[in-house]
Amino acid sequence: MCVSPDAVPHWLAAVFIACTGVIRLSFFNVYGATHDGKVLGLPIAHNILVMAAIVVVAKWLQFQTIWSMVTTLYLLFAVANVSPFYFPRESPNVLPAVLLYIAAMCFLLWQLA
Repeated sequence: MCVSPDAVPHWLAAVFIACTGVIRLSFFNVYGATHDGKVLGLPIAHNILVMAAIVVVAKWLQFQTIWSMVTTLYLLFAVANVSPFYFPRESPNVLPAVLLYIAAMCFLLWQLA
């Protein structure tokens, strides 16, 4: 496989976010949530929700350099996934809002494609 020199940072960022995701999931598997239902670090599932919103806004604003910033966003997500802050765990009451958000992002991405 041939990798161009400018693609190496993207590959390293992808490997870094995968490694931090494994660390976060293994930590959660061992320690779980706190007694009040909070988890340590940003949940991995939130990465894709934020990334979809960023892509939609970038396409809507016709911001072409978004892909050069993806590496930086991956690194920020990776650090947030293993950061020592507590994030509230999702409740079943949030599920309709998340499903509506996903449907809206799918529609917007479809319209902007």
